[in-house]
Amino acid sequence: MTIKDLSGIVKKQPFFSDFSQEQINLLTGCTKNERFAENTFLARAGTPSNTFYAIRSGRIAVEIAVPGHDKLVIQTLGENDVFGWSWIFPPYRWVFDGRSQTPVHVLAFDGTCLRNKCDANTDLGYCFMKKFAELMTRRLEATRLQLMDIYGNSAPLKRALDEPKP
Repeated sequence: MTIKDLSGIVKKQPFFSDFSQEQINLLTGCTKNERFAENTFLARAGTPSNTFYAIRSGRIAVEIAVPGHDKLVIQTLGENDVFGWSWIFPPYRWVFDGRSQTPVHVLAFDGTCLRNKCDANTDLGYCFMKKFAELMTRRLEATRLQLMDIYGNSAPLKRALDEPKP
């Protein structure tokens, strides 16, 4: 598949809806198609992170290790979701595990390549930072709601989560 072919595929991903065609062309040079079999780790917490993934099909479980317990799935991502923001923030290490729950087809983006392009093109860098800030805010809110659901009968926790922060 040529870079031109990938450009059209990248543009169809909702995450990139605010990117200009010029920006899509820049980041497509850092992109490749990848497939992962079911139950394959795409990321392991604490290891170097140099990739993020736009999911074309399949499901990825975002997991965290809980000492003395099974892994805890904190979120399941699917088609058109993006997995991985650790590549953009030093020290560039995965915070969570990412494991395929089904066969997965992704666009894989090389973090070093993208950081270099973002440094050279501040408009591209700003666009990435806005998109990842939006993504992180949505996921933090989803986690907040999940905690409220799990601990719904805990009035002190609900009050603590609902109180505005200074």
